[in-house]
Amino acid sequence: MSTPLHTLLLVAGLGMVGIVADVQAAKPPQADEEAGDVAARREAYYAIRRINPYDATFDASAARLRAYDAFRAATVPSGAIHGETWQAIGPAPILAGQTPTSATASTRSPVAGRVAALAIDPIDNAVYAGGAQGGVWRTLDNGATWTPLTDYLGSLAVGSIALAPGGHPLNQATLYIGTGEGNFSGDSYAGVGIYKSTDSGQTWQGPYGQAQFGNRSVTTIVVDVTDPQHVLAGSSSGIFGVGGAPGPTAPTRGIYTSNDGGATWTLSASPVAQARVSRIVQDPVTSTTWWASMSLVAPAVGGGLLKSTDNGATWNAVDGVATGLPAIVGNNGVGGIARTWLSAAPNGGTSALYLGVSVTTGGGGQLYASSDGGANWTLKPAANGYCGGQCWYDMPVYTPPETPSTVFTGGAGNSGSLPSSFMRSIDGGTTMVDAVVGIDGQSALHADIHAITSWPGQPVKIWVGNDGGVFRSDDSGDHWISVNNSLQLTQFEQCDLHPSDPHQAFGGTQDNGTNSWLGANAWTHSDDGDGGFALIDQGPPNQVAHTYFNQSNYLVGAAVALNGAASVPSDYA
Repeated sequence: MSTPLHTLLLVAGLGMVGIVADVQAAKPPQADEEAGDVAARREAYYAIRRINPYDATFDASAARLRAYDAFRAATVPSGAIHGETWQAIGPAPILAGQTPTSATASTRSPVAGRVAALAIDPIDNAVYAGGAQGGVWRTLDNGATWTPLTDYLGSLAVGSIALAPGGHPLNQATLYIGTGEGNFSGDSYAGVGIYKSTDSGQTWQGPYGQAQFGNRSVTTIVVDVTDPQHVLAGSSSGIFGVGGAPGPTAPTRGIYTSNDGGATWTLSASPVAQARVSRIVQDPVTSTTWWASMSLVAPAVGGGLLKSTDNGATWNAVDGVATGLPAIVGNNGVGGIARTWLSAAPNGGTSALYLGVSVTTGGGGQLYASSDGGANWTLKPAANGYCGGQCWYDMPVYTPPETPSTVFTGGAGNSGSLPSSFMRSIDGGTTMVDAVVGIDGQSALHADIHAITSWPGQPVKIWVGNDGGVFRSDDSGDHWISVNNSLQLTQFEQCDLHPSDPHQAFGGTQDNGTNSWLGANAWTHSDDGDGGFALIDQGPPNQVAHTYFNQSNYLVGAAVALNGAASVPSDYA
């Protein structure tokens, strides 16, 4: 409906202030789409939600740092603070989440929250997932159940996860996590450095590299296949608190090297204009050759893909030099950021390389391929537009090591037509097929793909991290399985409580709509879109109201329903 609404909302906690709202109802965005200017809108909305109305000088990032220091210094018996007993109530998962299957709730997939990183250890039969603000979780049963591993570390914002290659005793994998999410959104929080575990995530050391990575995001970590003490990591931007405020210090963004297993770090390359590092890849054929795909901003021209032939000591630009790969221009980036993403696989005696480029040319995202170790590159027009209008936020490219002619792309995009938000090619990118929705129509991926990987030695077993959590396919994307049933890392914008029923709550979430808790860990999906403010009327609690974030031509749009927290999308006006 588009008729004006006149609603009296009673807001608890501020002296029961009555607020009269005269709003125009707005249709929520499509479940698998977001507006092109979402970055600016998210940042503006984020700032509005976190301004201290009583103290304009309040420094949120400094307050968080003080709280973190106090937490680290405190002795907390049995994990309790002030004696309270806390119980997790989900969402685990959000039922019938906003995934682009059919319009019926029975075919919409369960979802969780944004996952930015994945890593798989076949020895422990373990999959690790890193939440944008939910920490690292592990499953040992193919996603049926998950366990949090990092609740008491200094940051829950995860940008990267890396496993040391090679064999290890059971439950003694060496694991690195880079804190700080580098996806350039209004809530991509910075981190505190790098943590390391030598017992498959049961205990942690660190954070290491605080001087190099603190208040930044560690977007990528790679452990040398020939020397586990030699580790490379890349950093990008991250924010804290009000309006995307930077941290109190801002280390140089760049490529860093450690020769002591991550204990200390040295700057290896600070690219032009402090370009952000997107991915670091060790060449799968020549181990002393390394690649780094960057994120460029104006006025940078060239340096979007770097190569080192001396084991990471020095770096040179490939784009604008190699045949067929033009210089990447920061000013031509989608959303002002020309982000790139590299994946590689052995291809006989050389390397197959795929490079995703976040440029406005080609409709938002292009794919280049090289079958000869990066000497020559070919544009793959079938992938044009693969990351849509949000390439700065989500644009992964992945080729399984065992099948160099197979490549997957992820982004925001659409479903049901090309380009889509998840595509597959089995001919090196020459042709693409849409693989967002399972071929039976009964399962689908959430939009906004951030991570793609495969089970080592089984290239058809694909795992995907996106704004809706973690999904797996056992047949290269022909069918999808949501593995979010106990993965609790949904990002809430606001949550409100029922005035008398302690088993009802109502909250808006990042890219997972507005959802309701009715007493079980599995929450019900109440409305679509990006969730924002969410209120249960403290007078007649059957009336609920929420805002949509990311409305076309609006910062927020409001909707009201009269069935309380049990309301469903069709109830809202």
